[in-house]
Formats: sequence, C-alpha cells, structure tokens
Amino acid sequence: MIREKQNQLRYLVLDRCFADTRHKYTAIDLSKKVGEAIWGELGAQVNPRLVLGDIKYMKEATAFQAPIEEFPTKNGKSWYRYSKKNYSIFHNALPFEAINTLCSSLSSLYLTLQRFQNGNCTRSCEFLNTIIPYLENRLGISKENPSLPEQKFNLQGLEHLAKIVESIISFQPLKIHYHTFNDREFDIFCDPYHVGLHDDKWYMMARTEQYSQMGYYALERIESLKPLEDKLYIQQTDSDLETYMKIFFKDANFLYL
Repeated sequence: MIREKQNQLRYLVLDRCFADTRHKYTAIDLSKKVGEAIWGELGAQVNPRLVLGDIKYMKEATAFQAPIEEFPTKNGKSWYRYSKKNYSIFHNALPFEAINTLCSSLSSLYLTLQRFQNGNCTRSCEFLNTIIPYLENRLGISKENPSLPEQKFNLQGLEHLAKIVESIISFQPLKIHYHTFNDREFDIFCDPYHVGLHDDKWYMMARTEQYSQMGYYALERIESLKPLEDKLYIQQTDSDLETYMKIFFKDANFLYL
C-alpha cells in the first residue's frame, strides 16, 4: 500500500511535466523533478530507469492510458510530452512549489507510517492515517476517503509537519525557533502532543518548558526546529489532552497519543 502511494506521487509529478508545453523534459530532467518533489531538502535523485518504467506504465495501464509521446533529438536523447493539448490525468492546478511541498511531506509521512506498521504500533498508525488524507486530498489523489471535504489550507510551514508528527509519535521534545504576528522571534522548548487544522492553517499543540503550560503554534510561523535528545518528554493524560484539544480544535476529529 505504501509503495502504491509513493508511485502515485511520482505519477502526479510526471503528469504535470508531460502537460507542460513550455519545457522539453528528458528522462534525466524528469528524474530530477520527481526527486525534488518527493525528497525535498534531502536532494535525492530518482533513477531515470524508474522514470522510464513509469512512462511505460502510464501509457499502458488501463487506469491511465496516457498519450505520452517521445520526441527523439539529434544528440540521441529524447524528451516527453502529452500528444493531446490540455490533457491531464490528475487535473492539478497547484504550482510546482506547492506540489513539491505536499509530495515531500507525504513521502516522509508514508515512510513513518510504514515503519510504525512494521512495529505493530496501532495507535501511532491511526494518528498518521488521520493526517495523511488531508494532504492527499489537497493534491487530488485521495481515493480512499471521498467523503473528506476539500481542504484549501495554507501550505506555508507544511515542510515542518512530518518532523512534528514524528516527534509526537516518538515522544521527542523539540526546540523551535518561532516568530509572532508582530515579528518577535524567540526559541521554544516544548513537548508536542498534536497537530491539526484550524481556520485553514496547521497548528501544533505543545507544552512549553518556559511557561509550563499548553500552547498552540502556527506551523507557518516556525522558522526552524530540531529534536532535543537530552530532554525528558512529559506525557499528558488522555483526559487533559482532550480538554485542551476541544478548546482550540473544536471541529477536529484527530486522535491523540
């Protein structure tokens, strides 16, 4: 299942490239675009042979039958594009930057989900499976939960989501460099407990060491974050977390750990 989801991300990126009439993408170019989208800041490149295999699958698979045309060049290389004008499989109008942010976040969440599935951590998997569909829905690739309402949430700060989720599941304290709406900057030492949507923005619920109280922090205002290996994570009771969640995430249907 996770492999199929990763494949779907590659198909989405390739679909956008094939529909782009302003560029002529070779297999190497396509592998770079897919690598940038899926691996983000890690900078890992996808093997061009994998891309060529994806092209073959997208052309032949019953679900797609994509009209991908190969255009040989004088230097022996080929570039690829849809032969039909305005054709698209996913009809995703997001800019590439937004696609990259969503794909890299999803890819990290998929890997985390796979790791906890292998460890039979049911509650952690349930938590991940409440978050992942929102990102899939934003990309237009969600098939498992068609009843989920379309979310046009702000993507700013989404690059921090996977790391925060990992810290929540792993009971890992964080150091966060944060700025307020009036541009005051400071560091937060905190124990993260939850992430969720509120008014189309992603927020983290965490207990701060400085103030010894629960707070809510917009991901779009996080400048950077890193795990604190030498700090003890303070767990809260389920009843306390439920009380705090109801205060802020009034319409949320997320699980807490």
